Amino acid sequence: MQESERLQFLQEDERALIVVGKDVLSVIRLKPYLGWEAFLPLILEAFEAYKEITTPTGFQRLGLRYINQLNFKEERLKLEDFFDFYPYVGKQLPQDHGALVTGIQLAYEDGRDALRLQLASAEAAPGFRLSLVLDLDYFSADSAKIAVIDLEPWLKNAHVRLGETFEGCLKESARRLFQEA
Repeated sequence: MQESERLQFLQEDERALIVVGKDVLSVIRLKPYLGWEAFLPLILEAFEAYKEITTPTGFQRLGLRYINQLNFKEERLKLEDFFDFYPYVGKQLPQDHGALVTGIQLAYEDGRDALRLQLASAEAAPGFRLSLVLDLDYFSADSAKIAVIDLEPWLKNAHVRLGETFEGCLKESARRLFQEA
């Protein structure tokens, strides 16, 4: 077993965290998410500082991930009323189910990138009876094809793909939940 040292830098508002280690740079934003226009510069600034210290020549893995929690007052609901991505339960199976997890992986950019999409049950948030997590992880499946200087365009493309997929997963009733949060 190999020990790995990582340093964590917390932003003043304690909602953004930068984690740095050997061959690792993670930029994390907790809610409230201030939008892409605020997040992208934070990522690029962290990477510029990382480059000055480490002079990377390439990437092992690039990823942009959004984890979205949807909270419901109801204990049970019809997933198809809120989502266009959900587990299908055939008519001959019981329709009243408990915890769930479903996911797929989609290929993009001729297989260079992938998007892992998952919908799963989560521990109910305080004041709610049911919580679900919609997890979208866009990542490089073949990082050798991405140059260090191409980080910003890669991130912008990843953000567009994640946005399209996110919107494609939700029905209007689910979008309203995000507006209320």
